Amino acid sequence: MWDAATLRNTAVLTLATDLGPLDLLAEVAGVGGYEEVLAASVMVEAFGRRIVTLDRPALIQAKRAADRAKDLAILAELESLLEAREE
Repeated sequence: MWDAATLRNTAVLTLATDLGPLDLLAEVAGVGGYEEVLAASVMVEAFGRRIVTLDRPALIQAKRAADRAKDLAILAELESLLEAREE
């Protein structure tokens, strides 16, 4: 059921779209809810559009908190990119 109650009471809602699955999250593990995610986000240009995405430190926190093999596998690369940017 696609209504306000479902959105309020569902932590992860996966929608099937023409471009593939789209997950709607109540909060991002390791980062927090909407306000915390927004504060840890940056505006980038991608696919000819301006979009908001997590900054690298928040993305690293989220990947670490997710604790899935596919997320942990990318951590070293993300941390290297973060270190290179800080130098």
